[in-house]
Amino acid sequence: MNCSCQNNLSHKILSNNKYIDIYNNQVQHYTIEYKNESKGIILMWVDFTEEKNIDTYFRAQKGDFNLSFLIYENLLTSCNMQIGNSFMKVMAPLETFKFQI
Repeated sequence: MNCSCQNNLSHKILSNNKYIDIYNNQVQHYTIEYKNESKGIILMWVDFTEEKNIDTYFRAQKGDFNLSFLIYENLLTSCNMQIGNSFMKVMAPLETFKFQI
């Protein structure tokens, strides 16, 4: 998992469990919590695939637009976005966000 985010973002692992699935494979399960410790809004990007170049990801043209344009024009603030194995989360000041992997 790759997580790219701005400063003033704290994180902690709330749980770390191991279990055996129905195919007798050992699986590890985490619950992670992030908190925006700043006085401003933070955009957090989490990617569950191989490492990517952040600049290329946000600035690459996708038709008539790119992701950085949508963010700059304030078009993504009312929703959380998921693209494939990635997601972005807009976090208000002092907001916490939990997810499980």
